[in-house]
Parts: sequence; structure tokens; C-alpha cells
Amino acid sequence: MKTVPTSHSRGQGCLVWLGRMAVVVGGLVLLGAIYESKAEASDARVYPPPGKLVDVGGYRLHINCTGTGGPTVVIDAGLGDWSTMWAWVQPEVAKTTQVCTYDRAGNGWSDAGPMPRTAVQYAKELHTLLHEANIPGPYVLVDIRSEA
Repeated sequence: MKTVPTSHSRGQGCLVWLGRMAVVVGGLVLLGAIYESKAEASDARVYPPPGKLVDVGGYRLHINCTGTGGPTVVIDAGLGDWSTMWAWVQPEVAKTTQVCTYDRAGNGWSDAGPMPRTAVQYAKELHTLLHEANIPGPYVLVDIRSEA
């Protein structure tokens, strides 16, 4: 005699299938997180920051200063760019004065910072970074923005 599946047994089979899929997806997410962590650690060894990492209150920002004299030119890459975007400009400016490029929180070699990311937060972080890194003023801030 052949048994006919009931809607109850089909429902249980669906739940078992969904449970297995959840385990597979969870396993893939875990593997991805482990891989990303190891890849970031490897990148940090292969590509160390050209400057230094400075604690600005529980997280670190990257700053790279070259040259001597004043005023200190501080270049803010902005718009999600890294300090390395200025690698061809920095040596030229450093011929006449001190110049510092830095990575905003969450960009380049800098750690992620607290949310929300506002202009006030950026200014506070830059002020703290310059103070904690012992970078003397006066400052000339270079902040390039593109208009669309």
C-alpha cells in the first residue's frame, strides 16, 4: 500500500529543507568572515602604512608627514579617498614646508570611527589627530571637493 504525503508531512519537509539552507548560509557567512579577517591581516603586513597610526580616542587614524617648516599643510583626501592619492603632490610641497596627509576614519589605514560621520566629527578627529601627533600649527588645510 502506498502512502500519500499529507500537507503536514510536506510542511515538515519544507522546514527541514529551510533549516539545512540556514545552516549552509550561516556556514558560508562564517567562512567569509574568517577569510576577510585573515586577508586584512595579510594586507597589513604586506602594505604597512607609510606614516603612523595615532590614537584619537579609542580608534586610530593614519597620518603621514614629510618636510619641515611652517605653516604645516594638512591635506584631507575627503570623498572616501586615501592619503595615497596625494603621493605625487606631497614630495613637492615638502620641499618648502611640512605637509601631512591623513586618512579619515574608516578609510585607508585608519580604523573605523564612531557614527554618525558628520562634518563636526571629521573636524574633531582632525583636531585631536594633529594634537596627539604633536604636529605644530599654524595649519593650511587643503580639502579638494569635486562638484558634480
